[in-house]
Amino acid sequence: MLSRMLAATAVALALAAPAMAQQQNQTGETNRSARPEAIDERPMNSVTLVDVDTVQGAAVNNLQGERIGEVEDVVVDIKRGQISYAIIGVGGFLGIGEKSVAVPWNMVQPGQESQTFVLNAPRRTLETAPAVQGDNIAALEAQPLRDRITAFWDEARSQQAQTPER
Repeated sequence: MLSRMLAATAVALALAAPAMAQQQNQTGETNRSARPEAIDERPMNSVTLVDVDTVQGAAVNNLQGERIGEVEDVVVDIKRGQISYAIIGVGGFLGIGEKSVAVPWNMVQPGQESQTFVLNAPRRTLETAPAVQGDNIAALEAQPLRDRITAFWDEARSQQAQTPER
């Protein structure tokens, strides 16, 4: 567990390092006036690079603006150098009865508010998605589970495309 957390922190730092670099003037001093406002205060769709801490805990809304979950974690494919899944917590109250589901990262779009993402799916889709153990991301190494998750979200996209907007 500790090694997984250390590995996740190392990956997060490697991905976030360019975003955290500060501009320096010719004398090597940090130019504080060039620093942008804090990322966690800006709309997610106005930033390009963020650290994992900014993503974790972010609200996930549907297209109608209803909160349907929260980003618990991100899963990085270290061989491809990209994020594969957002682990989204859905349902429950104060963490009791909450379910964690893996959503392909390309389905999660940055929102117009700070620390908010948008998923084009109703809450019931998340509630019926295959569950993953939030504390055991290594379970996603199993190809059958990834295939089941992919099939589920492909079907959800298909149904969403066939359903007229209200």
